[in-house]
Amino acid sequence: MHISLVIATVLAYFVMYAPQPLLPMFSRNFSVTETDAALLMTATLLPLGIAPLSYGYLLESVSSLKLLRFSILVLSFLTMGFALVDSFPLLVGLRLGHGLLLPAIFTSILSYISASAEGDRLQRIMSFFIASGIVGGFGGRVLAGLSATYLSWQLFFLTLGTALLICFFLLGGLDDRAPIRTTKPQLNIIVQILKTGGRVRICLVALCLFFVFVGLLNFVPFRLIEIHPHASESLTGFMYFGYLLGLVLALAADKIVRFLRGQANTMIVGFIAYIVMLLTTLIPNVWFLFGALLIFIASMFLVHTVAITAANQGITSGAGVVNGIYLAFYYSGGVLGSYFPGFAYQHLGWTSFVLMLLVVTVVGLIVTVSYKFSLAQGNLR
Repeated sequence: MHISLVIATVLAYFVMYAPQPLLPMFSRNFSVTETDAALLMTATLLPLGIAPLSYGYLLESVSSLKLLRFSILVLSFLTMGFALVDSFPLLVGLRLGHGLLLPAIFTSILSYISASAEGDRLQRIMSFFIASGIVGGFGGRVLAGLSATYLSWQLFFLTLGTALLICFFLLGGLDDRAPIRTTKPQLNIIVQILKTGGRVRICLVALCLFFVFVGLLNFVPFRLIEIHPHASESLTGFMYFGYLLGLVLALAADKIVRFLRGQANTMIVGFIAYIVMLLTTLIPNVWFLFGALLIFIASMFLVHTVAITAANQGITSGAGVVNGIYLAFYYSGGVLGSYFPGFAYQHLGWTSFVLMLLVVTVVGLIVTVSYKFSLAQGNLR
């Protein structure tokens, strides 16, 4: 995976997740509710649930690299603009713009790397892509929190926009002599892909996985303030420390899959860890909350790495469509999880909020067990 692609992935995830630890601050500064503040995440995730497939049409005539560079360039200007406006509706609008560009970046990169490898090598490269996203997700949250506490949150986004502009020029060094193209995502092709290899189950697993992940991480800053009223944005950022353990697990995913004797077993273990850690967040203690998030986040990235690899296995053409379908399910779960659990939290409290997330987790576990059973019976083709 070329270094410029790694940088692009890291910075894109910076953009996606940097506002998350700042949601209580945005709620205070703009006098909006917790659920309304969460719109800064929902607005970005919403296009991610739809756009990955639609970019397949554009990629019929434009190479992945050209689409990637254009998206990075526009994203840099929108990110700098995010630091300069003082209206909450405008902030939400700019976040919506981020969400329209991020799937172009992710789909282009995934198509590029999935076309370059197969088998065990594909698992390793996919693990590296996920690891880059983990670094971006963790770094964006922590650096945004530190900047908001000791400097200003606006400075962080101005710097991030500048870094994206530099990345645009770095991507010009990639070889585009053999542009990677995808297949137009026609309905019959989508249906056929979902019917083969158990991909419909894998995509449902991704939906449930990210619903719970985004739901918990969006509202855990408010839970932290419940437990520790004087928590700073920097402390909130460090609550996402589990990303570093997730980085280790993602890079070691192929070894973990072999140890647990299969991808399905690995995903089942991940969902069980989800359940245990969600229950642990009910304990009103900062250290228990920190420990629960550590394992919870790591489990998510292990399952995500294994699931996206399983979705790409056996693909000889149309990698862009496969990844577009997977990302559409994945981020659709994030859209739903970023907003609707907030109503349970806002009106009924943390326990009811966790109960909602547990229900979705159990659904994901059941789908994974069904996938494992079908594999054992040889019903997946």
